[in-house]
Amino acid sequence: MKQLYFIITFIVSIIIITIVGVILISPKKEVREVKDTITLQSEIESTFTCYGYTIDNPKIIVNPYENSPLTALIMFETDKREKFTITIKGKNNDDITYKEANETKEHYIPIYGLYSNYENSVILSTDIVDKEIKIKTDLVENNDISTDVVETTTGINLISTDSGVVGIDKYGEIRYYLEGGYSKDIELDSNNHLFLSTNRLNNDNSNTGIVHIDLLGKIYYEYNLEDGYKGLIYKIDDTKLLSLSENIELIDIQTGNVLKEYNLYKTSDNYIQLSYDSKTNQVILTGENITLYYDYEKTDIKKIIGNKDYVPDELSTYFVDTPNINVDEIIKIKSNNQIYDIENINLDNDIYFNITKGIYLSKYRETETTDKNINILFSKEYKDKINIYKEYDRLVLEYDFNKDDEVYFVLDKFLGKKVYEIDTNKNVKYINSYGLSGKYTMYLKINDKLLKLNEYVKF
Repeated sequence: MKQLYFIITFIVSIIIITIVGVILISPKKEVREVKDTITLQSEIESTFTCYGYTIDNPKIIVNPYENSPLTALIMFETDKREKFTITIKGKNNDDITYKEANETKEHYIPIYGLYSNYENSVILSTDIVDKEIKIKTDLVENNDISTDVVETTTGINLISTDSGVVGIDKYGEIRYYLEGGYSKDIELDSNNHLFLSTNRLNNDNSNTGIVHIDLLGKIYYEYNLEDGYKGLIYKIDDTKLLSLSENIELIDIQTGNVLKEYNLYKTSDNYIQLSYDSKTNQVILTGENITLYYDYEKTDIKKIIGNKDYVPDELSTYFVDTPNINVDEIIKIKSNNQIYDIENINLDNDIYFNITKGIYLSKYRETETTDKNINILFSKEYKDKINIYKEYDRLVLEYDFNKDDEVYFVLDKFLGKKVYEIDTNKNVKYINSYGLSGKYTMYLKINDKLLKLNEYVKF
């Protein structure tokens, strides 16, 4: 009995000492948390108001979400329910005209298609009102792509560049610019809202997912995909979207759920377009050398055309000896061996704008850990430069280690430790919050040195 009592007392003492030790050595400062885009845009929207403003004295915000400098938001009240027609005067008799979607007393009117570095004339009109408003914009420069390659007879061509989306009219004038890294494939919905890549990356350099964003730069939905996003999408209808990830995924636009998955297989081709043919009910993935056709319902592959050298042996029975689709036959721009997506947009639909909080629809995997055994009992404080901050759904490590260093990052809490290998050929590491819970002390193991960071993180 005394022996059992001694064992229990010993175990309890060890636990108490461990807990007290953890408390004593734990850093006192929590790692910095960066506000996410949807939270920031909600804070911006808290300043939007039409109350107390009239059409003769409206509230005007140029670049309202701070990422679309050739747009504006006009806000005012009217005594009765009205529906305004909006006209942005063109330099070349190419006015842009659209209407509010509904009659209302509270008007929040998005303005699109403004010229860069110009005092734009915007006309708001009804049957009895004709009000001109002047909106001055700053200079927007486009260094990504030449306007000479853009041809359109109407509307504005939206071109997905390396840094964002540029809109150019048929006269080569820049009429739209969305900055912030939202790019890749462009898809439009019936409200002229865009589906684009997120501006965040995964550890494999894929984008975290897709945003549903309006021309003002407001995000309505952000779909963070479990296997990342590889830059090609296609909107089948207002409820379903095809996306290129590790495989081809059919996504429910309202929920973000994956409805179907089409095996991508491993080829060496560069894929440039994802689409759907309603006549044959097939999903089509077009590459520069081969094109794959899938049965939309059954998800199995039906045929492959193009250059047989790019077809895996396991799929050779599906190969049909037919030339591949030419890049010039699909709506793309190829300049200096870079393929840019392009989408023509006519700003003549009734416009909808809602002050509602955006929604994250997220699917994540737990970030891969290593089974490396690292003893954290003896450590020194780390004083070299490493920038660590927390986003709403992950931890971000920015660093500049020597390429030859062997580096591990450790998250440690009582009865729980996670060890991550650091790729020193890169300068950033992302650790998803999925699978993490509680307060963690952070360590670095650099070669044979164990170093404790002076901040902690909570999930």
